[in-house]
Amino acid sequence: TRPSLLQKYTTPFLLAKAKKFCKDAIKFLKLAQALSSWNYSNKIQLLEAELLSIKGRNSEATFRYKAAITSSRGSKFIHEEGFAAERAAIHYQTNGDKEDAINCFNQAKRCYEEWGSGMKVDFIEQKLSLLMS
Repeated sequence: TRPSLLQKYTTPFLLAKAKKFCKDAIKFLKLAQALSSWNYSNKIQLLEAELLSIKGRNSEATFRYKAAITSSRGSKFIHEEGFAAERAAIHYQTNGDKEDAINCFNQAKRCYEEWGSGMKVDFIEQKLSLLMS
């Protein structure tokens, strides 16, 4: 298993802080989810995916990324669907899965186009260009 980007570019201290931050945020969002599941489920799934990716539990992380994307789409949060797809693409790229990375970056690009964020579209196009070169 390849190290996550966070593992690769941070100290053990910062990695521990990031894990704690994710865990604390998940706990808080689960409280909010009790009041509005459609608004918070995708956020919890994305944070869980990130945490699993950091831990190197890649198949579980993949499942959570897909759930976050689906949940965001179901709640009609196009920008959050794009962000979840973008994070999934980075996860795939980090783990050497170029095809799935390209597919998720393209999905993120479509979401950001629909949302009207030209800056994010440009950013994703740069990522795709580097990935395909």
